Amino acid sequence: MGKKYCGKKRVAAYARVSTGMSSQESSYENQVEVYTEKIQNNPEWIFAGIYADAAVSGTTDERPEFKRMMNDCQNGRIDLILVKSISRFSRNVLITIENVRKLNEWNVDICILSASPPISLTTLSFISAAALLVKVIASIL
Repeated sequence: MGKKYCGKKRVAAYARVSTGMSSQESSYENQVEVYTEKIQNNPEWIFAGIYADAAVSGTTDERPEFKRMMNDCQNGRIDLILVKSISRFSRNVLITIENVRKLNEWNVDICILSASPPISLTTLSFISAAALLVKVIASIL
C-alpha cells in the first residue's frame, strides 16, 4: 500500500454527483462531511483533502477535482483515497482500469467504502477485480 508520512497515511477522499439537482446537492454535501469526519477521526491518518466534483459525469476523467487528485497522487501527496462506491470514482470501465493502474504504480490505494467489508481496489486479485468491473458495468446499464 501507499507510502507513509511520519508513520501515518496521507488520506484523501473523492466525492462526485452527476447532476446539479438540489436532491443530489445534499448527497454531495453529505459525502464531503462524512469523509472529512472519517479521515480526521482516525489517529492513523493525516487529512490530505477532499476532492469533489459536482454536476460532472463519471464517464469521463475530464473532471477538475479528479484531475487535481490524480496529480497530487502522482506527486506523492496522497497514500490512500476513500470513495463511496466504484461508480463515484468512475463509470467508465476503461478509465477505471487505466486510473487504478496509475495509482498502483504511484503506490496509492483506493478504498471502496460501500463494499462490505470495505475493499482495497489496488490490491485486488485478478478474479476479484473482474467481479468488481462487472459491478461497474452493471451500474452503468
